[in-house]
Amino acid sequence: MNAGKGYAFDRQTDRQTDRQTDRNIYLDIVKYVAIFLVIWGHVVQQSLDPGVVPVRADEIYRFIYSFHMPLFMGISGYFFGKSVHKIKGPLLYVKRKLHRRILGLVIPMISFGLLKCLTDIAWGLDIIPITIVKEVIGIWFLGMVLINTLIVLGMAIFCNGTFKHDCKYFMIGIIFTVISKLEYGSFNGFFMYVFFVSGYCIATYLNVSQIQKARFFWKIALISFIFAYFIYNNLPWPLGHIEFNLHSLPLAHIVTVASLKFILGFLGSYLTLIGIYFLLPYIQRLSVFREASQAGRYTLDIYLIQILLVERICGPWYRQMVDKIGFNYILQNGVLFEIAATFLIALIFLHVIIWISKLLNRSSICSKILFYRDSPVVARGKIDV
Repeated sequence: MNAGKGYAFDRQTDRQTDRQTDRNIYLDIVKYVAIFLVIWGHVVQQSLDPGVVPVRADEIYRFIYSFHMPLFMGISGYFFGKSVHKIKGPLLYVKRKLHRRILGLVIPMISFGLLKCLTDIAWGLDIIPITIVKEVIGIWFLGMVLINTLIVLGMAIFCNGTFKHDCKYFMIGIIFTVISKLEYGSFNGFFMYVFFVSGYCIATYLNVSQIQKARFFWKIALISFIFAYFIYNNLPWPLGHIEFNLHSLPLAHIVTVASLKFILGFLGSYLTLIGIYFLLPYIQRLSVFREASQAGRYTLDIYLIQILLVERICGPWYRQMVDKIGFNYILQNGVLFEIAATFLIALIFLHVIIWISKLLNRSSICSKILFYRDSPVVARGKIDV
């Protein structure tokens, strides 16, 4: 009898391990898709003239940016919530892991901020001390992940594990998003905080079966997204960062755009997650499945390297070439050509960046200095962006 019970327990443990592995692979693929959308959006942005506002000028950019950063921030909050839960609460997390998380975000910001300065010098720009600070802070996503981490930890200390009780503290935390306003000059941190907290709450308060029930609402979500995006795309006001012009814009403008940004962010993130969930059974035997599940562990590396390669090297080079020949080959051949060209270029960039990441991670020194990783082997879940 005891042997039978032991065998049954072993099988149950194996099934739990398999389910956990499947969830990890699924989330790695989600991160792979999310980081590809980041690169694709930046490729589109770098093909535009420097003076234009991308969200106003380009339909592809406007669509991608309606949900891809909320998705990425939500994933970051989810992994952070799992990490806090695994270590048995926020207080123990503060004592045991917070310093490593801070260093894991700040050191890459400093390293790549300095590398950004080197690219500025290579392009003939003057560098002063304040420029270095601006370039470091300019890696805004990691900065906001750090700010949101500290806010959520501070609020979670007062929580008791019940969402109805805890949600009011996370709402109070919105007040502290003014920190991102001071650092980055906008209220974008308010939006990113909401999505970070949403991911954290999903990881903390929902079990797997509750999360899986959400897949049944994809039709309603799809119709709602299309409707909301149609309104967003046809507003009578110029789109852009409304937070920079709060004092000069009418209240109806601010409320409408902010509401649509939240709706599109949540629905777009949900539809991306559900789409990947339904697609997985059909791609498990394809090479793209193995590639995505492996590369999804390198999202921190990919995000940072693409800043240099796409935004600081290839983007300025392409703009200089356009100025010389007087023809923007990507934009002046129609929307369908732009979609195909930018998608293909982004895919090439993604593969090149993954190769560069693997090359850098062969060196423990580079791995430590650039990504604050203890060894060349990528540790799953250490710093997920």
